[in-house]
Amino acid sequence: SLPSHLHRFDLETPTIAARDLYVVLHQCDALDVELVVVVPPPDRPEWSAIRDRLWRATHPAEIRSP
Repeated sequence: SLPSHLHRFDLETPTIAARDLYVVLHQCDALDVELVVVVPPPDRPEWSAIRDRLWRATHPAEIRSP
């Protein structure tokens, strides 16, 4: 069992992850979470969209000058 200040969310399949990833991130925000630790999904084709979403969420967008 986890200590009360830790929360764990399991997104066990690509379908569940695609449906619930942003819901879980919003829940973390509502819980005022200071740190989110993500175990990368498997490097398999069915997980590629989720891996891409996680990568984009953890890397700042490039700022292009006009």
